[in-house]
Amino acid sequence: MYLGFVHLQAEGADCGPDGVGTGSSIPLERAFDRSANVMLAFEMNGKDIPRDHGFPLRFVIPGTVGARNIKWLKKLSLSHEESHSPTQRRDYKLFGPNVTDPKAIPWEGTPSVQYLPVTSAILQPATNTTVECGESISLSGYGYSGGGNGITRIDISIDGGKNWTQTNIYNENDPYTQRSFAWTLWNYEVIIPLKQ
Repeated sequence: MYLGFVHLQAEGADCGPDGVGTGSSIPLERAFDRSANVMLAFEMNGKDIPRDHGFPLRFVIPGTVGARNIKWLKKLSLSHEESHSPTQRRDYKLFGPNVTDPKAIPWEGTPSVQYLPVTSAILQPATNTTVECGESISLSGYGYSGGGNGITRIDISIDGGKNWTQTNIYNENDPYTQRSFAWTLWNYEVIIPLKQ
């Protein structure tokens, strides 16, 4: 398919301190998938895209790791391999907990992260908040999933995982496809149990 090319490479006009330009690549299949909403952005909110956001042109791949969204785009190309940019080959890779020696990191044999895993965070209450037994406290946070996959449920446990319940969620999922490229906010009211 596509004469054997499997990646769409993007190159930006900016360079790091080492003089190496910023670049990235995505699987060609994703680039041509209409539901992935890959785009070249020249406007933002009806005006020219601001300089800080990549003027005059930015490569935007919703639901993908931010480093793949190249600012100040100057070149797109088809390739048999991933971009050689450090942000593609040396950053945004996940390793197991057994990889502890920086000199032995298997950079070349490890695929680059394209989609973010399901991620969530508790934003309220603040760390080290003290609550008395029997008091009510409001918990809130967000959930996110890469690739445009919407969050449909967020579960919470206040007893170390023995019991679970669902939070209230406020998502922007498409009602037909459940796709979303935004955080899903959630909240939950908890009454801290009295000591036994």
